Formats: sequence, C-alpha cells, structure tokens
Amino acid sequence: MDNETRAESARNAVQIHASEKGAGNEPLCSQMADLVADLMHLCMHEEIDFNEIVETSSMHFEVEAC
Repeated sequence: MDNETRAESARNAVQIHASEKGAGNEPLCSQMADLVADLMHLCMHEEIDFNEIVETSSMHFEVEAC
C-alpha cells in the first residue's frame, strides 16, 4: 500500500466516524480531533495505553514515509 492510499483510507475512516456522529459538515481537522478523542475513550475503556499506541503509530509512520 502506498502513502496516498494510506491517507485516503484514513480520510474514509474519519468521514465515516464523523457521519455516524452527525458531524459530516465539520472541517476535516475537527473531525480528526473528534475521532482521536473517541479512540482515547476506547483505549481507556479497554485499558490500553493510548500514548503507547501513539508511539507505535509514529514509528510506523516514519518507516512508511521514507
């Protein structure tokens, strides 16, 4: 998968989440922030360390962005 496809897949996930919450007309950055906040709620509920997820995600991004 190339980075353009990764970005489009992420955009789709954000838009689906926003649509389900009735926020489909909000700016993309607001939609993204809301999704991240809800992922933080999910991590708390599932007792997953959100910061660890962010660190791992950053490592994945660095490898994929090259």
